[in-house]
Parts: sequence; C-alpha cells; structure tokens
Amino acid sequence: MTGVLSSGTPWGGHGAFMYAARHPGVFEAAASLSGVLDIRADVGGYQSFFQSKGESTDAVWGPPSDWPPHNPADQVSRLGGIRLYASTGDGDPGLLDGGDATYDWVEAGIHRQNTNFAEAAEKAGVPLTKDFYGPGTHTWPYWIASLEKALPLLLP
Repeated sequence: MTGVLSSGTPWGGHGAFMYAARHPGVFEAAASLSGVLDIRADVGGYQSFFQSKGESTDAVWGPPSDWPPHNPADQVSRLGGIRLYASTGDGDPGLLDGGDATYDWVEAGIHRQNTNFAEAAEKAGVPLTKDFYGPGTHTWPYWIASLEKALPLLLP
C-alpha cells in the first residue's frame, strides 16, 4: 500500500472511498468528511441536483438500478484492510456555527448516508472510525475539525 486519500467535501469523500474500493492494495487509509457515502439513499435528490444543472444522473451513473458500482455503501466490502474515517454532523446548528445558522438539510441527508454506510461496514465486518458528532452543518469549520481528528488514522 502506498497512499492515503482524504477529502473535506461531499463529492471528494465519495471519491476517496470509491477510488480506494476500485484500487485495492494501493491505499492504506481514506477519510470522508461529510461525504456522499450512499447515493441510493437520495435518488430523487441527486436526480433533481443534476437536472438543475441541465444534466442527468443517467449520463453520470446510468439509471438508479445501475448505481451500486458507484456507491460506497454498496462497495464497502472492497474497503476491508483500509483504515477508514467518516465524519458528519446531524444538520442542527452546532458550536462552530454562527448565531444565525439554521437547520442544514444537506448535512442531515449526508448524516443519513453516513449512517447507512456505517451499518453496511459493520455488516460486512469492515472497521470504520466514525465521528458522528451531533450538531453541525455542512461547512468548512466542521471539515477542518474533522480532518484534525482524522490525521492520526491517516498518517502511518
């Protein structure tokens, strides 16, 4: 194994876990900070997101029935032997948010996806270090704090 993957953005977390799953033996560790770890948990949301950009999920992953090869929760068994870290808030404003912060539906959805991934990892017997820290939104202050917590796992 030769490397470490880490990301602080939702699609980067998805990519880090999928890249590690697709290239066994290359990476020692991967981290996902508020990452998209179960795309099938929100099919309608992703279809709407791509449509708002004038694109289609079919052009990216094909129809939803074809999504499992692109979904970390479906590919978790391929991540065995890799040190994995996943973090997410629950969407409620937390300590790192300003006083005007409101409920964050994006982070709440990401939390649901991370929970699904954690359950799939447990079922597959794949160890996962998770930091589901409760109140927190989909913003950089939380990703920075999570990266600081992930570093000991990421570094050999």
